[in-house]
Amino acid sequence: MSRLLTRKRTFWVFGIVIGGILVLLAAWIIMAGPDTVFRILRYGDTNIDDFTHYPGRQLFASQSPFRFTRSDTELDIPAAVLLEYGSEGDLTQILEANDSIAFLIIQGNTILYERYFQGHTASSISQVFSMSKSVTSVLIGMAIDDGYILGVDQRVADFIPEVAPQGFDEVTIRHLLSMTSGSSYVEDENPIGEHVIMNFATELEDQLLAFTMERKPGELFRYKSGDNALLGLALDRALGDETITDYTQRRLWAPLGMEDDGIWSIDHEGDGLEKTWCCLAVSARDIAKVGRLLLDEGAWNGQQ
Repeated sequence: MSRLLTRKRTFWVFGIVIGGILVLLAAWIIMAGPDTVFRILRYGDTNIDDFTHYPGRQLFASQSPFRFTRSDTELDIPAAVLLEYGSEGDLTQILEANDSIAFLIIQGNTILYERYFQGHTASSISQVFSMSKSVTSVLIGMAIDDGYILGVDQRVADFIPEVAPQGFDEVTIRHLLSMTSGSSYVEDENPIGEHVIMNFATELEDQLLAFTMERKPGELFRYKSGDNALLGLALDRALGDETITDYTQRRLWAPLGMEDDGIWSIDHEGDGLEKTWCCLAVSARDIAKVGRLLLDEGAWNGQQ
């Protein structure tokens, strides 16, 4: 009799656990959408090759590429210097041990040191994650210069009126650029949290329009990819019929003389929205050109 009771108890416990898992899975699917959940389960953690999994818009190499010159003598970094900063071995060994795929040292217009790993080459592209945010910020500056946006103090609700009822009526472009919007967005790796769901979303705009506020804008800095994503939607609305990718091609890719094609990942095929906070795929030399542009305060070969 006691064995029978033990089996029944085990059966019920097992049934409750399975039932709980199914309830959580159903809630996850309802909250994130079946296509988004499928992406999360299929691809797992985000990585530098994500642009190969998802829809994207192509950026095309310049017809007149700018190329950094190469130094006749490669930079030599003595092991003693590296040891001073807590790293043993030569620089190549350190880079390999840290799972690097590309490493460049550029001074002025000259490449002093260049290494590629794990099968990557100078023309290989990879997703650059949060460097995409910096590119988005550059595009916002250009959009202000071009008159699509009045300035950094223009209200986000001017472009996305749907978020005003959630408390975003006082949030400005500046707040999103500086991640001081006051939104309740939390950046963590919780698989049912809004950050992970946003990374894999198939209907990104719907998620962005559901953002909520927790404090007044400008009160607190908190790192939030959600602020940049909302910035991307505002830019998309400001540009009208031109996509963010097309604008990037016209205002950044071609003028900077990018050597390689690139990709902006989007949430879905057709009229999808660029994932501006994470998902630009570019070669190492070409992203270095964005760094050169910023270092020269927006000037490129004498042209602002």
